[in-house]
Amino acid sequence: MGRNVISRTVFKTPVELQQRTQIIRSIQSTKDFDQILGLEKGCTEDDVRKAYRKLSLRVHPDKNKAPGAEEAFKAVSKASQSSQRMRQWQHEE
Repeated sequence: MGRNVISRTVFKTPVELQQRTQIIRSIQSTKDFDQILGLEKGCTEDDVRKAYRKLSLRVHPDKNKAPGAEEAFKAVSKASQSSQRMRQWQHEE
């Protein structure tokens, strides 16, 4: 009772579905890697890893069957890799 089924995934409330869809839209609407991960410009590699873990669980296609979840997950992965490389490169200088 009170559940919405979308593509074999059960969302407990319509609010949960709306939140996940909103996250996916915000990821798709930006190209800045730090903004995708919700990071400040001066953050550390550990901050990048933590943000990636948290966000990747929310948009992982196996856990989130909302439209666009797979593309959002790929964007989060690419943002994490690029941000980590950039910070390593800056740290080496």
